[in-house]
Amino acid sequence: MRLRAMFVWFALATGCGGSATATPVDVLVGAQCDRLLQCDSGNDAFFREFISTSSNCEQVVESALLAGLDFDAYVDAGQARLDRDRLALCKDALAADPCVPFDELWQCEGVYVGTVPAGSGCSNDFQCESAACTAIGGQCGTCLAAAAVGESCDPFQQNCALGATGPVGCRPNGTGGGTCVLDSSGYLSVGLGQDCSSNGGVERFCVEPLHCDADEICAARAALGAACDPDVDSCVFGSICVDGPSSPVCTATVTVTQANQPCGILESGAFARCEPAAGLYCGESPNGTVCLALAGTGGQNSECLTNSDCDAGLLCVVDFDSLPGSCETTNKPDGAACDIPGECASGLCQFSPTALDRVCTAITACP
Repeated sequence: MRLRAMFVWFALATGCGGSATATPVDVLVGAQCDRLLQCDSGNDAFFREFISTSSNCEQVVESALLAGLDFDAYVDAGQARLDRDRLALCKDALAADPCVPFDELWQCEGVYVGTVPAGSGCSNDFQCESAACTAIGGQCGTCLAAAAVGESCDPFQQNCALGATGPVGCRPNGTGGGTCVLDSSGYLSVGLGQDCSSNGGVERFCVEPLHCDADEICAARAALGAACDPDVDSCVFGSICVDGPSSPVCTATVTVTQANQPCGILESGAFARCEPAAGLYCGESPNGTVCLALAGTGGQNSECLTNSDCDAGLLCVVDFDSLPGSCETTNKPDGAACDIPGECASGLCQFSPTALDRVCTAITACP
């Protein structure tokens, strides 16, 4: 399957780095933080309140992003390169539409370009000049040639060349093949009272600071203390929709900077977040739900929230649905169990059918 987006994740700028030196990490970290801190984030309101400020956000998102990247392995092997012109195009597009996620922008496709030509062996889309490898499950395949608009293409592999003026896709022809066409899908920024559904292949995003309500209409955010919908990101920033005495209301967020203080929804009705920059996270203790301090001093297996909590040479492996994370080495050998590519010396963490788990692996050598 073809992976044309800049990163396969969240998913994760306009404020990080200059245009001459910006990296994909800079661009994506800033874009993700802009969205979380300024835009409709769906059900991500609690995560936004966790990261709170742009500086905290950049630390948290960058830690997660760097930990999950496996492009470096292909770049180091000479099988992929960074296209800075495409990166600049992506950055400009994100600046123009900060509430649109990067993976909806055709300008952000192809920021990394494979160097393996058509007809040569490959095990991953990232390696191919066309970003289309026939390999399945990490086995060897062949790089397909990139097809121009109007030419035949493979609908499964999506081997159309990148568009210069808009998105390009492979439209099936009903006989197993396809043709490269300018894709009518895309995104649209919409305003108050307008449709924010995703009909007709078009993703619609409410301009800040509106949100997309349960009826898929852009609406104003509910004020502090006002009734709200907990299923959407409906409250003004700095508050969260939580259950009140009779119905959900927008509840103020307060920041806790001392360990062992209550967190979550307080008796006062406020929502308390633990300050990650102070090394605190919200967890269970004999005293109830309180802010807990990270255990350890930054060494191997120490608790962490971001990479900055770990010693040099270690990274924070964290699932933000289950805090805290753990400081882990970045040089695990091939065959060692792993959760993310950043733990592996090879830079790759892939599922192994024999181990029935994810393990560190080297790039498959394909003829």
